[in-house]
Order: sequence, then structure tokens, then C-alpha cells
Amino acid sequence: MIPRMIPGTNLRVQCNPVKITDVGFLIHQASGRFTDSQTRQLPTAHQSLVGEPNNAILWPLFAACRCLWAADFSNIDAIGELRVIYSGGGNETLLMPIRESVLSRLSGLLAGGGPDATNAFMQGDIRGAVLYSGTGFSGPSGLYDSDIANKGLDVAIDNGSSGDLLDGDDSELIVCAGFLVFGLTEGKCLTIAESGWNESTRTFDQVI
Repeated sequence: MIPRMIPGTNLRVQCNPVKITDVGFLIHQASGRFTDSQTRQLPTAHQSLVGEPNNAILWPLFAACRCLWAADFSNIDAIGELRVIYSGGGNETLLMPIRESVLSRLSGLLAGGGPDATNAFMQGDIRGAVLYSGTGFSGPSGLYDSDIANKGLDVAIDNGSSGDLLDGDDSELIVCAGFLVFGLTEGKCLTIAESGWNESTRTFDQVI
């Protein structure tokens, strides 16, 4: 308990500090570790990051990616993209992907070839947002429940027509994503306690 003064009074109140791990927090997180073999196959075999919710929509906000020991993956297509996508098809992703076509950034993460780990970040710049006539962006609209509701999140690579990656040198890819859970029945974003999110298993333990 931490004492705090109420402004303009001589009264003190006891306050409990709030930790981001508290079950009342809205932002959920999931962290997945993928072997070099799993990473090579991401173009054809997606890896689960978040299990499917029940009667809810997952809304990814950001992701941090880390490739240990700066691996030398090869066969990265010129239009290759690392994505966090909805499982089971539908809308591909609501995160800005890491694109090879932008300054070889996918190679920068997966083919650094140095002694240290490499890092990259997916921002909350919504894929599909388009520049309107003003100075900002308009986000996507008309997303059907059949595209995004009750779907988990996967890690995937779109590698064009080049197929799976090659090499990798026994590296490990870590992807950690932050996301909200919008309950369709409740009509609001759910807390960790309300959603039943289990960070250890990356699944939802209780019915939403």
C-alpha cells in the first residue's frame, strides 16, 4: 500500500500500485518461440501464436520479433513478408508486416549473419488502411464476422512463389504480440480475467 495525498486536502489514501500483469488489464500478450525448422516452413506451415477465442474478435496492436544468433536464412523472396495473421483464413493481418521490398527488412531480421540477435517491430499501422485526401489514414471497414470472429492468431511468411526458406543455422525466432479481445456478446474489450486468457498455454481457458 502506498499513501497518497488528495490534492487540496490534508487527507491521505492508501493506493495499491497496478501492474500490467494484473488480470484487470485490457492488453493481452502472447509470446511464441519457433525453431529454425519451423521458421523455414512458415511460408507453407503457419505457427499458432494465439488460440481461438469463443464469441470474440482478437485485435492485434503490435508485435516484437527477435531472431537469436542472427541466423542466415536464405531463399527470401523479393516480395516476402513476415505476418501475424488470423488462423483459418479470412483477413490476412491487421498488423504492418515486415516487408523484404522495404529496404530488405525481412532479410535484416532473418539473414543478418552477425554475432548478435536481430530485432524488428510490427506496428499498429493497420494493413489495408489507405491514405485519404486529408493528412491521415482511414482504417479498414466492412470486415465480416466470418473473416475475423472466433479466430486465433498465427505467424506466417508470404514468400511469393519461392516456397519455404532455406538454411537458418539452428536459430530461433521469437514473436511477441500485444492484442485486445473484443467480446461480441458484451460489446466491449474484455480484461484478461474476463477473457480467460492463459499466457502460459496461449489459449483461452474459460468461455467468454
